[in-house]
Amino acid sequence: MKKIFKLVILTFALSLIITTSVSAKETKTFTLNEAIDYALKNNGDILLLKFQEDQLGYAVTATKDGRKMAESMIEMLEMSEGSIVEGMKSLGLATFDSYLMRQKFTENQLSDQKKLLNKTYVLRTELIKLSVENAYYNIMMKKIAKDDAKRNRDVVYNQTEVGRIKLKYGTISEIDCKSLEINLNAAELNLVNADYAYEEAKMDFCDLLGLNYDVELNLTTPLEVKQIDININDKKKQDLIDNDLTYQSDKLTYDYAEQRLKYAKAYYGTSSTSYKTEQLTFKSAEITWNNAKKSQERRILSTYNKLDVLKKTVGIYSDKKDLMNAALGIANIRLKYQTATEDEVIQASINYNQAVNDYYDMVMNYNMMASLFEKNIMVG
Repeated sequence: MKKIFKLVILTFALSLIITTSVSAKETKTFTLNEAIDYALKNNGDILLLKFQEDQLGYAVTATKDGRKMAESMIEMLEMSEGSIVEGMKSLGLATFDSYLMRQKFTENQLSDQKKLLNKTYVLRTELIKLSVENAYYNIMMKKIAKDDAKRNRDVVYNQTEVGRIKLKYGTISEIDCKSLEINLNAAELNLVNADYAYEEAKMDFCDLLGLNYDVELNLTTPLEVKQIDININDKKKQDLIDNDLTYQSDKLTYDYAEQRLKYAKAYYGTSSTSYKTEQLTFKSAEITWNNAKKSQERRILSTYNKLDVLKKTVGIYSDKKDLMNAALGIANIRLKYQTATEDEVIQASINYNQAVNDYYDMVMNYNMMASLFEKNIMVG
């Protein structure tokens, strides 16, 4: 009796642990704007860029301190009278003058790097905002597809069960029953794939927001994706050039190489190994820079072409969505007058929701590129 009592107590305790662990699963509720704000505060890429910006800030401060120290030492040496040997004074001035030049160069280089990093941060912020919007709506669309797949599986399952009963009483053939079972297997597979697609969409969303994968999501903004309009003007090309990170990075590399070449010429002479080394580095940077200018022109033309193609493709997918919606309406009317089966209506509903999903995907792809284009940012 005691053993039975202990077993009952143990079973009850285990059930409490299991219930607690399941109920402890965290649920996060987000509107679209709340999800974007949360991502900007918790996304790993954003946090890393802020950390790198702080690191560069400290490096710039340290370099400024070194420059100020060199300037103070030079000022002190220039004011000194007879306190040190004149030769040592000249040597000290030359040493600190050289150090001051290096510190100024490094300070300028770090400041430019910080500006470029800040541009990278702005770009990444815009990408995060658009990516969160895409991921937010993508989860909703995958949930619709998953629910459709489950509804279809349930109908096919019921049809198969009825078929098995009919086979038992000899009112259908074994081949007809096998056909129903094949349809059920296909419906089961479709549900597995839909469930997998939903979980993948959920993980993409969690990655963007820095959430754990086991969190439950409650997304409250209604599913509504609208195509945005963009303004293309003559000033756009130069704006794109001025804000493109790849182009600006190559330009900075070229500028640094040119500054280092001038520095080597002034302090080591044109016949020195240091100057010749910097000269080769400059030539390499010059070639890269010329290639970058050509690549930039192509990237701009490619962006214009992609936007044009995407805009036309959105129109095609919109027409397909309307066509599938009409087909669903016809299927519902036929069901009402018993000239169509329930699974035909379900299939029409699946086709329509897939068309809506494809249309939204295309609109969001277009919106992402168009939004970045409006902000003078090119991707890819």
